[in-house]
This record gives sequence, C-alpha cells and structure tokens, in this order.
Amino acid sequence: MMRQNGYRGTAVPRRASLPPAYPNQRHSAVPQADTDVYDDEWPPRVPNSAIRYTTSNPSPVIVSGNRKYVLHHGLPPQPTASMPSQEQAPRQRRRVHWSLIFGIGMVAMLSLWVVGNMLLAWWNITQDDWHYGLDVS
Repeated sequence: MMRQNGYRGTAVPRRASLPPAYPNQRHSAVPQADTDVYDDEWPPRVPNSAIRYTTSNPSPVIVSGNRKYVLHHGLPPQPTASMPSQEQAPRQRRRVHWSLIFGIGMVAMLSLWVVGNMLLAWWNITQDDWHYGLDVS
C-alpha cells in the first residue's frame, strides 16, 4: 500500500513547536491553556451568626489553648432589621410523625378489642342466664 501511493519510506519531519511524544502515546496531545478560571472567591466566606460587639474601649480577652474568650459588659446592641410580623409570614404548619399516628391507632384498636371482648362475655352470660335461669344458691 505504501508503494502504491508513492510513499518511499521517508519520514515526515515533526514540527518543532509540538511537545515530545511519549512512547506509549498514540497521538501527541497539545496541552490546552487553562481557560476555566473561577471568578468567585475560593474558599467561600464562612457564614456566621455571631453578634459583633462594636465598642470604643477594648474588651478583656482570655486565651485558653486555641480558644479565645472575649468578655463583654452589658447587653448586645438591638438588631436594626425589623422582625417580620405574623401577617407577613404565615407560620408553617407543624407535621406529625407517622409513628405517632400509627401508635395512636394501635392503642385505639387494642382498647376496642378489650371492650369488644368484655361486651361479648357479658352478652354470653346474659344469654345463659335467660336460657338456664339465674343460679341463686
């Protein structure tokens, strides 16, 4: 096949701009520039719910190991954002766990079973009394 196409066994020279090919690599891959640059900050800022005290005088600090305790005097500042009223945000309905409903059903069925057995026993005794008469000794 090589001779039919006019190929005489001469090697095609490699381009100088290509990286050297590895022996186990079939095709030499050109490394692509890293275009996937994230615009966001990494790692993201950790959310916090701590109340920040802004005071003019420094508060005393107790350092114990890797923990830092800042002592404050007085109450924290009042929040400036208004709390949503009951009309604005309706309270979500609280859901009941399935095992509570299942347990109440089991207790109800057990009580019905006991009451039903008591009624059947009373009815059988009443029928016997009507049929055979009362045992008055």
